[in-house]
Amino acid sequence: MIFYNHVYQYVDREDRIRIIEVDELVAYFVDLDGDTAMPKAINLADLENEIQSSILLLVSDPYLMTYVDKDLTEVQKKNVIKTGIWFQ
Repeated sequence: MIFYNHVYQYVDREDRIRIIEVDELVAYFVDLDGDTAMPKAINLADLENEIQSSILLLVSDPYLMTYVDKDLTEVQKKNVIKTGIWFQ
């Protein structure tokens, strides 16, 4: 199953894509290593075939960061509590 925010990499090159939306027949993605962040569309069946054929591999998110509560500053803690949104 394909979910939005998953990151995939082509095995034959360094290109990575992030799925930003999945509809019934189409998936939309951005090329993380491209010159532009303009979304592109791909037929969902074609994307699934590339994954099943191991042309595209699910990889870890290069921008995912985790934080330990005790390492947050007081300002960061207040912002998270107040808004529910993480600010650096």
